[in-house]
Amino acid sequence: MLQRLLKPAALAVVLSLSAHMAWAERKALVIGNANYTQKRLTNAAHDAEDMTAALKGLGFTVSRVNDADKRLFLYQLEAFRNSLSRDDDAVIYYAGHGAQFAGHNYLVPLNAAINRDEDLETEAVDLQRFLNALGPVQNGLKLAILDACRNNPYPGSGRSGTRGLARVDNVPNQTLLWFAASPGEEADNGPRRNGLFTEQLLKYLDQPGLKAEDVFKQVSRAVIAATQNNPKPQHPYPEGQTLVDFYFAAAPVDATPEPAPVVMPKPMPVTPPVQPEPPAIPTPKPQATPFGIRMVKLPGGTFQMGCGPNDEACNDNEKPRHSVTVPAFAIGKTEITQGQWKAVMGSAPPELEFKNCGERCPVERVSWNDVQEFIKTLNRKTGGHYRLPSEAEWEYACRAGQDTLYCGGDDVDVVAWYDGNSGNKKKPVGGNDADAIPWLDGNSGYSGKTTHPVGGKAANKFGLYDMSGNVWEWVQDCWHDSYQGAPGDGSAWDGSTECAFKRALRGGSWGEEPAILRSAFRNLHYQVGTDVNIGFRLAQD
Repeated sequence: MLQRLLKPAALAVVLSLSAHMAWAERKALVIGNANYTQKRLTNAAHDAEDMTAALKGLGFTVSRVNDADKRLFLYQLEAFRNSLSRDDDAVIYYAGHGAQFAGHNYLVPLNAAINRDEDLETEAVDLQRFLNALGPVQNGLKLAILDACRNNPYPGSGRSGTRGLARVDNVPNQTLLWFAASPGEEADNGPRRNGLFTEQLLKYLDQPGLKAEDVFKQVSRAVIAATQNNPKPQHPYPEGQTLVDFYFAAAPVDATPEPAPVVMPKPMPVTPPVQPEPPAIPTPKPQATPFGIRMVKLPGGTFQMGCGPNDEACNDNEKPRHSVTVPAFAIGKTEITQGQWKAVMGSAPPELEFKNCGERCPVERVSWNDVQEFIKTLNRKTGGHYRLPSEAEWEYACRAGQDTLYCGGDDVDVVAWYDGNSGNKKKPVGGNDADAIPWLDGNSGYSGKTTHPVGGKAANKFGLYDMSGNVWEWVQDCWHDSYQGAPGDGSAWDGSTECAFKRALRGGSWGEEPAILRSAFRNLHYQVGTDVNIGFRLAQD
């Protein structure tokens, strides 16, 4: 049996389980449906929030979705499936309403029009569709967790009187499936923050030395003990199997004693001949990071995110200003360059606009989805944990402990390439009016304005270049129209209905006016879309 060891969030551990196995990443999709029109589930919202935090603390990259209608539900399942590789460890978690009809189980999205049992087939998400999202994984953990054995939320359905969910006879190969309650039972959802099953799961998930199956056993014992005297006792129910010995937290230490050392007889002392001292060996210089990508380690800290008192004008999407505490992380010293992209991917993006700018110019015309492929390839080749920064991490890095108008200061010409300085001017032909000198026409179609090699302007206090200007930078977050309800822990903000299409951008570019390069300014773009002024920089735990 293969053994899957902990990969802590703060430490990259290379798994050498077999000669053919690639770097295995931990990935999770968490869906919490709470705000149903009928029978709202307060627990489900908290369950999803707390499971997201717990899994992130155990080294998982987590995509979280709140209150998904069927369209968003299916989109997120497909997006998660597409993100998986054969060697990944994958977990999908759902908290919300579920129902059964004709022996099949369904997960109930928001706004589902269910007036009779038969409507589940068209309005809800079939459990098999949910499980199929784990399909690409072949060598790692495939785990689905359902805290969905709730009472039926639709009075027009469930006339058969069947409670809870049905037994599953066709669990996909090498897949574990955990139900909060046995077939026909309902899960306990009392006046606590979490449902009983998830409450106990959160207690045992990070216990060192427990295999995945052992975690479930501990949770089951606790839930059964808590409900044994209830009118409706609850018995968590497993289906399927895995051949992987997976530990959410640290695996147990091998207690096999080391063999006693062999005592050899002491040799007779021999006086060696006098040798001339060897020439001094120069101290080797530090090796460059893979593909020349230089990361800067930033200390954790708390800052005020959003439009501040030094901003000339505030947009509604930059409010309300709020406190965010960001854990320590690393971020790219510069934006990813054309040369670095080619070195990792083997070729430049097919629609690269500024090919003549040079290898040290930022890569552009890359979509959010393109960046995810770059990161996956880079991590596979280096064994690293590279990713996009969250929007909070990006602004924390930009501000660098200051509250300046731009990332690095209040003088835009000192810190940024923007529409006022990113082009080449013709030399004066008579007269001395520099303002009247036209821009050169370049091959970009933008009147000579262009990207510039990274690091050409002043760095901010963290030693980061081009945080304002040069190219827009993708971040991990979904787009939200304001900061109302934004997380305060520095994590990426998922769960928006816009997440299926739009992601956030920060920093401005070579083609924008100074107001758009402000530290607080936010922008958005379709995650499948590209543009001549959009690039990115990396982050690392």
